[in-house]
Amino acid sequence: MDDWGHLVEDGTGTRWFYATLMDATERVREREELRRANERLEILTALSNDVLFDIECGTGKAHVYGDFEGRFGRAPEQGDFVVNRRCQKPCELAITSHDLTPLMTQIGENSLVDFETSTPGADGEPVWYRYQSVVLYDEEGGPVRHVGRLLDTSEAALRESQFRRKAERDGLTGLYNRAAALDRIETALRTESRACMLIVVDVDDFKAVNDAYGHPEGDYVLKKLAIFLSQVMRKEDIVARIGGDEFLIFAPGLAAGPAADRVLEHLARGPFAGQRATDEVVDSAYHAAPTISVGAACCLTPPMPFEVLYAAADSTLYQVKEAGKAQYQLTVIG
Repeated sequence: MDDWGHLVEDGTGTRWFYATLMDATERVREREELRRANERLEILTALSNDVLFDIECGTGKAHVYGDFEGRFGRAPEQGDFVVNRRCQKPCELAITSHDLTPLMTQIGENSLVDFETSTPGADGEPVWYRYQSVVLYDEEGGPVRHVGRLLDTSEAALRESQFRRKAERDGLTGLYNRAAALDRIETALRTESRACMLIVVDVDDFKAVNDAYGHPEGDYVLKKLAIFLSQVMRKEDIVARIGGDEFLIFAPGLAAGPAADRVLEHLARGPFAGQRATDEVVDSAYHAAPTISVGAACCLTPPMPFEVLYAAADSTLYQVKEAGKAQYQLTVIG
């Protein structure tokens, strides 16, 4: 029960106490339901590692629910919740629903936003999450509330990235495999406007390495060569193992000239040049130190079909093999 009392004194000096009693059972029950609903929301938010937010557009007050700092490694900032595609100032929406039909009638067309994005974490690495929000408007069309949530998708994004990497990478060397490399190179050749170069790299007499040293040593040679190629080439270049002891490099913007000659000469020396010169013992054992042959084709005026450029590079590699191996040769296509 709720009761209100008021003490008064009449003209004769007699005091009276007026009291009103009201049944508050329903209000207490609703308050308890609200408490339980908020408790449920907090528990589910904590269990799902989501972050909810509720922003009042008129006042700019933002309420964030969930362990944001534990999730992202820093305090929340306005830019985490107010994105350019939504509105010019802080606003947001929170969900407390059993039946969403009344709420959905207040949501205007194209008001819902749902997309995947990331923000730098404490270590600078991207932390992936799903941004979802809804804007509620008043009768005049002005924004009243902007409510949303940040769903934890880091693990899913990491798994997807790992699966994609596994599908695109060569299991032995970690370079792009043939399918992934060709897909990227073909796309680049359709859109690239600069001169570009396709380089085919081959280990000389690789079968002899396996026969003399065994397949584990052959694998060592391939992995060593893969590391060498990645170090010589730029990050923007596509470096791949396309089968056996054959490697493929696509270098956009690399045209015939002194710079290209230096790169090709460096590649042709290979990772084992120092070992061949000094007969150096590596890891307390003698490792194979094969030579490397390089055939390259430079396309001066893309776009160009991959098959045409690859045929030119492969033919050039064949000429290098015929000329004695352990060197490079470049063919220029106008």
